[in-house]
Amino acid sequence: TRTLRGLLRGLLSLRTLLVGLAAAAAGGGLIALADGFLVLRNRVRGLIADATRADAGLDRLLASSISTRNAVDATATLFQRLLQVQGETGRSTEQLLRFTELLNKSITISGASAQETTGALRQLAQGLGQSELRGDELRSVLEQFPFLARLIADELNVSIGALRDLGEQGQLTTEVILRAVENRADEIDAAFARTDQTIGQALLSLRNAASFLIGTFLDESDGFRAITQ
Repeated sequence: TRTLRGLLRGLLSLRTLLVGLAAAAAGGGLIALADGFLVLRNRVRGLIADATRADAGLDRLLASSISTRNAVDATATLFQRLLQVQGETGRSTEQLLRFTELLNKSITISGASAQETTGALRQLAQGLGQSELRGDELRSVLEQFPFLARLIADELNVSIGALRDLGEQGQLTTEVILRAVENRADEIDAAFARTDQTIGQALLSLRNAASFLIGTFLDESDGFRAITQ
C-alpha cells in the first residue's frame, strides 16, 4: 500500500539497506529474515481466507509495527488472537486493525524496552484471546504497560491498584480492554506523537522492514523456490 511503501522509503535509505543486508548475510540472518516474512504471511492468510484481503492486512500490520515501533511478529500474534474472538467482540476486521495500532501505540508510550515489550505483548495477546486478563497476563500489563493499565482503570472508574482484584474476578474482559483503548483513541494518538524513537526501536523497525523487503524480493523473483529445492 502507499502508506507502507512510504514508511519503508523513509526508514531504509540505500546505504542503510546495504549495510543491514551485509550484516544479516554475514551473520547467517538473511534467510531467517526472509523465512520470517513467509511465516508471517502464512499466518495472516490462514486467518483471512481471501488472499488479496490477507495481503492488505499484512501490509497494515507491518505498517503499524514500523510506525508504532513494535515487533511485527508480536503484533501479528495480537491480531491473530483478536480474530479468534472477533465474533464475541462484534468488531470488523478494520476495527480490529485500528485497535491493534492503538494498542501498540499505548505500549510504546509506556516506555518498556523493545525486548520487554515483545514478551509482554505476547502475554497480553494470550489474555485477549482467552477473553479476559488475569494472572500472569494481567501482571505483565501492570508491570510493563502502565499507560495501558491507566486506560483500563479509567474505563472502569477505579484505581490501577484495584485492577488485580478485578482481574481475579474475571471482570477485565476483552470487551473492557477494547473499549478502554477505543474510547481514548485521540488521547493515545496525541501522547504517542510526543514520544521519541529509541535506538532499540529504530533497529527493530529496520528489521521489520528488511524482513518484508527481502521476503517480497525473493517471493517475486522465485527466490524461495530456488533456496528450498
